[in-house]
Amino acid sequence: MAGGRSVKTREIHRVVRAMDKAVVGMEVTAYEPVIRRYADEYGIPEYVELIKAVMMQESSGQGLDPMQSSESGFNTQYPRERGGITNPEYSIACGVQELRACLESAGVESPIDMEHIKLALQGYNFGAGYISWAKSNYGGYSVLNAAEFSERMTEQMGWDSYGDRQYVPHVLRYYVFGRIQTGTGSQAMVQIALSQEGNSGETYWSWYGFDSEVEWCACFVSWCAE
Repeated sequence: MAGGRSVKTREIHRVVRAMDKAVVGMEVTAYEPVIRRYADEYGIPEYVELIKAVMMQESSGQGLDPMQSSESGFNTQYPRERGGITNPEYSIACGVQELRACLESAGVESPIDMEHIKLALQGYNFGAGYISWAKSNYGGYSVLNAAEFSERMTEQMGWDSYGDRQYVPHVLRYYVFGRIQTGTGSQAMVQIALSQEGNSGETYWSWYGFDSEVEWCACFVSWCAE
């Protein structure tokens, strides 16, 4: 990272990992290189932590379809039914594309745009139809309209239930930015890091005592802690 660059989401992630690690299992963490590769390929590299949180909720990183994306429209190689995908990497590729589509449909602007991320997450679980329905009828996501949509679809489909109406809080408990609350210690440090997004790196390497540009990620973490 060049010293003249501004603070990016990746630098903020470094602070998060240093001081407020997400509660994701080892199985999910083991998939991070694959998640990162497909996140890069499909244009959402800044959402790796969110993808990990989704995987944690969907499968805890276990099984052959860890993103539970068999029924996604992006699955064109396996039966489009529950458990249809039998290749974990393909599951991740489909899941990343599905989540990207939901993020775009919901109008998510950044990894800390929680209002729209909630809408996107519920759409990942219910299907993209929920996103347009919620926007048209309520202007976005709420716990109450998620329950209403689930009830409507349960009746329409003639099923016993439809989706997980608590999917958003279920995922956000594993998402570092979804668990940030006002407080002290590591939580406060993460909030400081978030407030610096877009600022020049010179602030941090010069504060650390360097006279010229350096790789300043460690400087940034130290500055936030100070």
